[in-house]
Amino acid sequence: MTFSRTLTNWTAAPAVAAINSFADGGTNVHVILEGWEEGRGRTVRRHPLPPPTLQKRALGCGQTIPVTPKPETQEIQPMNTGKKMFWKTFA
Repeated sequence: MTFSRTLTNWTAAPAVAAINSFADGGTNVHVILEGWEEGRGRTVRRHPLPPPTLQKRALGCGQTIPVTPKPETQEIQPMNTGKKMFWKTFA
């Protein structure tokens, strides 16, 4: 296991990395990435459910899924407006 704080050549094959991010308020993210190998096919394991099937499953749970319109781009505001970033970048 290696903890790199600078840019480093990656000699291991296949390249695998675990990334963890712990933020204020309990917003935590954990991701495992694997390097792409040329010629290796992409396998799709899951597909989104079409809306009628999704609604049917929701009704089976006694719930409905509300349909809301997508917000206009001018309605979207970044949460960090006016705040300074507080983390460090090591790469």
